[in-house]
This record gives sequence, structure tokens and C-alpha cells, in this order.
Amino acid sequence: MKKLKKHFTGILLCLFELIVGILVLVDPLGFTAAIIVTAGIGLIILGLVWVVKYGSADPQAAAQGQYLLKGLLALSAGCFCAFRSHWFLGAFGILLGAAIFAAGLAKIQIAMDMFRVENKRWYFGLVGAAISLICAVVILKNPFATTAALGIFIGVSLIVEAAVDAAMLFVGNMAKAALPEEEPQEENDT
Repeated sequence: MKKLKKHFTGILLCLFELIVGILVLVDPLGFTAAIIVTAGIGLIILGLVWVVKYGSADPQAAAQGQYLLKGLLALSAGCFCAFRSHWFLGAFGILLGAAIFAAGLAKIQIAMDMFRVENKRWYFGLVGAAISLICAVVILKNPFATTAALGIFIGVSLIVEAAVDAAMLFVGNMAKAALPEEEPQEENDT
């Protein structure tokens, strides 16, 4: 139970990757479009809040907060996302590939930290990093003819990524788990 509490955030991230991977695998275009439209609706709501805040704030505070500008930008971006979501479908693979690439770089840091503290299983982190980087490069090169095929590959990549991350968590290969616990220092009365 203590180990579960210690890695709660990592477990949630693995579950999120797994769920998103499955949803992308089932309906890549529909899932992506739903995310974009949902983000658009959120931006529209935020834009309306800022415009109302601009109208209800005193002139000095409204000018300093630039609520009208923020509101109009959020409304514009929200309408674009909500009504032109297909434009973003082409960019989805690039954004996700970049995110997976960044996660791979972070895993290199974890693997090297584990190596430096002489954790015997540091190579698990390196394998996870290599898988992430390979998946990211394949996604970024986009050798697929259709967005749907790319979506299937992305879904499978996220599921594999979630499995590797879960293995790293449950085997206890995170750098923090490898570090020796600090002993409490005694206070000196000098």
C-alpha cells in the first residue's frame, strides 16, 4: 500500500495513457475531433468570462488585465477549434509525436539517474526511453498515407508506452526509489 501511495501520480499517468491509447485505437479521427471541439468549447466559455469580466470591472482594472483582448482571442480560437476541428487533425500526429519525444528524453534522465545511483535495473529506464523515442520518430516522420492509420499507430504506441511506464513503476525502477533515504540529522546544542 505504501508503494502504491508513493507512485500514485505515475499510476494515474499510466492509466491515462492506456485509456487515451484505447480510445485513439478505437476511433482515431472521432476521438481527436472530440478533444479539439471540447477544447474549443472551453475556450469559448473562457472568452465569454473574460469579456464579461472586462465589462463589469472598473476601467482601470479592465485596462490593466486586458480582459477584452484575452476574451476576444479565446473566443476566436474557441470558434476555430469548435467549427474547424478538421484543420487540427493533420497537426495531431506532430503534437503527439513531440510530446512522446519529450517523454523519451525525460526517461533518459531517469535511466541515467538510476545508473549514477547504481540501481541494478537502470536499463529498464533506458529501454523505456528507447521505445518512446522510436515511437516518436516514427510518428513525426508520418510514413502513413492516412490520418486513421496514424491514429491506430498512435493508439498502439500509447498502450505500449503505458505498459512500459507501469512496468517501470511496479518493478521499482524509478530514480527516487533508487536513492537511499536520508537519515534525520540530529540537532546540535552548541
